Order: sequence, then structure tokens, then C-alpha cells
Amino acid sequence: MNDPSDPVRLTPELIDRLRAIVGPEHALTDPERQLPYLREWRDKYEGQSSLVLRPGTTGQVSQILALAHEHGLPVVPQAGNTGLVGGQIPTEGEILLSVGRLRRVRAVDPAMRYQTAAEFGAALAPHISGGKVEASELMQKLFGEEFKRENAI
Repeated sequence: MNDPSDPVRLTPELIDRLRAIVGPEHALTDPERQLPYLREWRDKYEGQSSLVLRPGTTGQVSQILALAHEHGLPVVPQAGNTGLVGGQIPTEGEILLSVGRLRRVRAVDPAMRYQTAAEFGAALAPHISGGKVEASELMQKLFGEEFKRENAI
């Protein structure tokens, strides 16, 4: 395992192995494409990363973390990049693991009005503003007439 005080050293071979897990379009090495992930939303924190990975399944997350652990590579998880203390921003070249593609709501309990199982990146608001009918129907079930009135459905 690497010494935590050493800078992150991601070899081209390891980048290729990680890229193979998520696909080339979801393994970002270009600084321009990485930028939205490396700046906190208020512009108070800016970081650096060797690699931004955007897995699409929990299985891919497991594979990434297993490989990172095997090679002693630090990983910074990031969901909505909305934290207020900068913990979601890598500062020393760590791998950034964005869970933004993991958005499935797996189970909802309408009687209790909450999600009972959802993936890490799940957020209902973006889906509603995007006009997806199934999200609006879900919100109506969860919040009833109040949601209909506030959103003119």
C-alpha cells in the first residue's frame, strides 16, 4: 500500500484498467472536462485529480474501489458537489469518483412518503424539471395535492 504522504501516482496501465471498468466516455483525464467536478459550487474550493470516474452501476463502483485499494490509491467520492466544507473536492490528485450517474430510485413507500432504496446519485428535483412524466407521477404519489398545486400539474 502507498504511503499516504506520497502524491498520487496513477500509471497509464492503471488508468486503462479503470477506464475499462466505466468506459472511455466516463473516465475523464482532460482538465477541461474535469473542471466541473473540481470546483465547489460556490467557487470556494478548487482541486485537482488524476482521473474523474463516472460509474453507471454499483458493480462498477465496487470494481473501482477494489482496484484502488489493491494499489493504495486514494479515492474521493462525490455526489452532487454541493458540500459546504470542500470534502467532495480532491486536493492532491486523488481519483474522483462521481456517483452522479447512479440515479435509480429502487423502491418507494408511498404510504410513508419517502424513498426506501435509491442509488447514491438519486435526486428527484432534476428529473421533475426535466419534465419526465414518471418522476412527476412519483412525486404526486409521495406528496399528493401539495405537489400538484406547487407545480401546476
